[in-house]
Amino acid sequence: MPGPALRRRMRKVVRVSIIPGHTCSSIRERQSRKGHLTGLKRLQFIRAFEQSDSLIGMKWQLLHNACWEGDYKEVARLLDAGADPNQIAPTNWRQSPLGRTLEFRITCPKHTGHVETVGILLERGANPVLRSTSLDMTPFELAAFCGLERAAALLLPFCAAAIPHPAGMTELWIASASRLPESQKLEAVRLQLAKRRSANSIWRKATPLMMAVGHAAHFHVADRLIEAGADPNEGTSILHASCDWHFAHLIPALCYLSKAGWNVNARDSSGQSALHKAAFLGYTSAVRTLAGLGADPMVKDTLGFTPLDLARRWNKTGVVKLLERAKLTQPWFQSTSASSRSE
Repeated sequence: MPGPALRRRMRKVVRVSIIPGHTCSSIRERQSRKGHLTGLKRLQFIRAFEQSDSLIGMKWQLLHNACWEGDYKEVARLLDAGADPNQIAPTNWRQSPLGRTLEFRITCPKHTGHVETVGILLERGANPVLRSTSLDMTPFELAAFCGLERAAALLLPFCAAAIPHPAGMTELWIASASRLPESQKLEAVRLQLAKRRSANSIWRKATPLMMAVGHAAHFHVADRLIEAGADPNEGTSILHASCDWHFAHLIPALCYLSKAGWNVNARDSSGQSALHKAAFLGYTSAVRTLAGLGADPMVKDTLGFTPLDLARRWNKTGVVKLLERAKLTQPWFQSTSASSRSE
């Protein structure tokens, strides 16, 4: 039985001749009569699809899918068949093949196949400084961001030719966010701070300090940033930034920032605190941690919603159960509730 990806491709190329005397629709008709494509016919379909001049514009999808999976053998085969190693996806994500290979997703860790894919793309003419993805990062910046050390080493020699980031991401920001070994990043951060780069610059709601602790879990880098004047209260909160970044190390980051002087009850222009955001996102562990750090569970935003109200409104069952149980049993909830009523 062909997989879902193949079935989607077959549906997209209706009535386009790919084998002499046959069309996609006739192939689908045979498939429906027999119930499935044999392994040989499946291979013939894919090969004919890739070799069809009328479908040359579709090859970027096949190449990008193989890059995402780190299937370097398939990447090499598609490049041999004429796929463009610099084709930017005509979507809002704007990935190049290198960008797609190195794009960070917290649920999809990179592996050796992605390193091999980077090497093959560079050999076949991929632009090593082309900014792509919704973050407009270079391939090296993407490799550093996801912590793929061997890929970063392949791309490092090309960094000098990269143009500055078009939307204000600073070199200090990316050095702080990098998941490459912390010993390397300490030196990079030190060099940027020596150039008097601002330790409180904000890009996409996050400061270098937030990225160092929440994304990379590099707490020595965070210490260096604080020594250089980084303010844990700059911006609104790491939970507000988490709406964009979905930090993997959120809980230890919250504890670190609290000890560094972060105001756990700070609110944004809509009156929402970090606890509001954690409840809205359904981050049960973060809600529990924030409560332990002294977050006010009864604070209301400008619309009059408490964190519990938001959890109910957005059907965050785990958070609702936690806050309702705490409302009955926890001293911190009862004390804030009483003070709120007295006001």
